[in-house]
Amino acid sequence: MEITEQSGPATAALDRLSTEEIVALINTEDAAVAAAVRTALPEIARTVDLIADRLRHAPCKRPESWARPPSRSSATAALPSLISPISPWSP
Repeated sequence: MEITEQSGPATAALDRLSTEEIVALINTEDAAVAAAVRTALPEIARTVDLIADRLRHAPCKRPESWARPPSRSSATAALPSLISPISPWSP
């Protein structure tokens, strides 16, 4: 297993850096992360494609009620409670 979190020479004197130097260091470290992700993009894309394919072919296990839109009466019944009494749209 590769260790990804460790101290490095750039952060050895972190307690002696100014705020501007610290945020610049954070920015530099963030750029390194983006570069590492860039090298893994083909593998990430293959993984996303595999997941999408499995989701496309997976059996649907949603409750039946999810497939039906709510009736107009139940959908609008809650509206008055959602509208503030001082709202210009109050009933």
